[in-house]
Amino acid sequence: MTAVVVLLTLVATPAAAFLAAEHPMPMPMAMAAPWHAHLRGQQCKNDSALFDKELHKLTLWAVQMFDASAKFPSGVLFGATHALGSYDECLSVSASGAPVRSQYCLARVQLRPSTHLPWGAVNGSADRAARTFRDFIASPVAPKEHEPRIPKHDDDDPGGSVWLKVQRTIIDPSKKRRDVLHWGLCVPASCDRWDVEAHLRAVFTPMGKSMGLEGSISVENCETVDSGPSLGPGAIALIVFLCVFVLFVAIGTTYDLTHSIKDGRKNLDWQPTRREEVLLCFSIYRNLKRLISTTADEHHLKCMHGIKLYSMACVVLGHRLMFSLGSPIHNPEFIEGHYERLDTMLLLNGFIIVDTFFTISGFLVCFLLLTAYSKNVNVPIPILFIHRYVRLTPVYAVVVCVYAMLLQHLGSGPIWADKVGREVARCTENWWANLLYINNYVNTDAMCMFQSWYLSCDMQLFLISVPIASLLWKRPKIGQITLALAIFASVMIPFAVTMLYKLDALLLLYMNTLEDPTVNQTFRFMYAPTHSRGSPYLIGMAFGYFTFLAQNDQLKVSQRTRRTCWWVLSALPVISLLSAWIFYLPGRQYIALEAAFYGALHRVGWSLGISWVVFAVCTGGKGVVKLLLSMKPVIALSRLTYCAFLSHGALQLYSVATIRVPAYMSIFTLLWMTLGDILLAFFVGGLLNLIFESPFLALEKVLIGKKVQKIKGTDEIEQRDLSNQPITVLHQEDIGGPKINHGAQFDGQETYRNMNE
Repeated sequence: MTAVVVLLTLVATPAAAFLAAEHPMPMPMAMAAPWHAHLRGQQCKNDSALFDKELHKLTLWAVQMFDASAKFPSGVLFGATHALGSYDECLSVSASGAPVRSQYCLARVQLRPSTHLPWGAVNGSADRAARTFRDFIASPVAPKEHEPRIPKHDDDDPGGSVWLKVQRTIIDPSKKRRDVLHWGLCVPASCDRWDVEAHLRAVFTPMGKSMGLEGSISVENCETVDSGPSLGPGAIALIVFLCVFVLFVAIGTTYDLTHSIKDGRKNLDWQPTRREEVLLCFSIYRNLKRLISTTADEHHLKCMHGIKLYSMACVVLGHRLMFSLGSPIHNPEFIEGHYERLDTMLLLNGFIIVDTFFTISGFLVCFLLLTAYSKNVNVPIPILFIHRYVRLTPVYAVVVCVYAMLLQHLGSGPIWADKVGREVARCTENWWANLLYINNYVNTDAMCMFQSWYLSCDMQLFLISVPIASLLWKRPKIGQITLALAIFASVMIPFAVTMLYKLDALLLLYMNTLEDPTVNQTFRFMYAPTHSRGSPYLIGMAFGYFTFLAQNDQLKVSQRTRRTCWWVLSALPVISLLSAWIFYLPGRQYIALEAAFYGALHRVGWSLGISWVVFAVCTGGKGVVKLLLSMKPVIALSRLTYCAFLSHGALQLYSVATIRVPAYMSIFTLLWMTLGDILLAFFVGGLLNLIFESPFLALEKVLIGKKVQKIKGTDEIEQRDLSNQPITVLHQEDIGGPKINHGAQFDGQETYRNMNE
């Protein structure tokens, strides 16, 4: 009881006495129960009156509702603009059987200085600063893009006006806006969001006038303990499908273990029938053996496993940064200070790591097709395209369905409706664009699964690359010219797009941008479209071609040249990564030509460095680099990268959408969370692989047929990318057509799934 009295004594301060004439409750107690005369619902008025009465009597349920509401926020000038209150305490009031049901509402309050400031006569400079700020945000003409509006550090003068600091946070994209607050309130459930808005305006208007403030108020979301969505027919159907699939996996695994092992030894006499083979496709025992197996590496491509795995870890780190900085955090000013640091580019320009996977994909497509052609294997290109789609899509479709139908039922929180609700709405509306691999062009600003743009890019580039690789074999001169022209075009197109739209040189990871990056201009026109991402893929193809020639003694590289390339080309990724620093410098004038050059060339530099490492290792390179990239544990884990890529975004989204208070961010915290993300993503990825991906791949072989002649040494390439099993190129007789000489096991699937950023 003493604690409650102290609580109410502290909040009912004399500073709020100015509201006494407006309503009977002191501030901030006046915020707790809607009291405005224009409340639309009679039940809302009655419940609010009862809430007010019981609050003054210190009744437990009423004090809990008041306690659950956020009071005045602290640390706003440091960027802590989210005062979320206690979400769970608020909703628990309804569950306790209180006479008034509670609901949690999240309000958005945007502040600005009013025309007449009570302290203006005392501090003329502050008055002028406030008027400048007010005129700026009220102006119908937005500031020119990229143009710095105030000098650097003008807001750091301790004797200056607070409005200069607030103004800078609006026009400086690297700053978290200080004029927009988010306020969690616990109010009677009988009041709708319009009642709550009217109530807050009535409370804040007189308070704002006394402090020289004006503002706009909106209630973004209100929810009760039972306001969550109910399971629809689609969600129920998906749950049934998942349960049936898991049941098949259990039956298949049990059947496999009981028949393949006899008296503790492998049963060599058992020859499964075709029906049994279908059932065994679901066996975790069999699929797990496939997952952890290693074979000879005739083409020295095992280094791809390490590149893929380590790059996947970096992608998870980059997305953790994106999700965390785009959500409520306690110390934005700490983050803002890191935008000016060179070493922070390792994080802020980390999205360039995705170009590693484009490079690997292009390399493998070209190298493996040329290897197939060199062994007189007929590779029917249309069948290859179909198989690539069939191999990639089933597990992808499962994840998209979970996003659209189940994700919204799996959690809650103050910002759950905003973060997850938005993602669910986008997936419900645009799932088809994902499964057609066109979502990087169609409704890009409402993309389902942020990272899925990569899959669409990779699929589209695959369709382009296969004919070019075929030309390199059948018409080498024409193929070389075509590839060179394609690389040139892939560099010039992003240059032209950046100049035309006056875009940033790269996707700048500012906190305001990361709240919803898909609506950003640079993301829509430069980051996601295939025509802006082709250079790493095509450069990878070129080095795949060089590697094929070198392994067949048609290209010689001297030791002196190798040493030179190690020094020069290995430095290019570092330069590409760190040089983004200049575009984060505050107050720096935007130069379109400079941005266009960087936007066109930084991926080229990165891809050349990665391509050289792959080429050097695949053509006889040895030492610690090859060892680190091709260890057996690395090979096994790398086979899970596709499923880990598909799942990690949902896990990170869930972690930020369920927060109850703003997170404190530091470099240590970021790395700590990333390690957890990696472990959980690969665990969930392993489940997806064993339960969905591997069974689908095995079913495709059994049901369509597998009269193939393997290209020796390519079995193990399968997991180089994001995928698992190799792609099978079938005889046409297997699909009902005339026989065409040979079939081949082609690891294209892995190239396809390279890595989804």
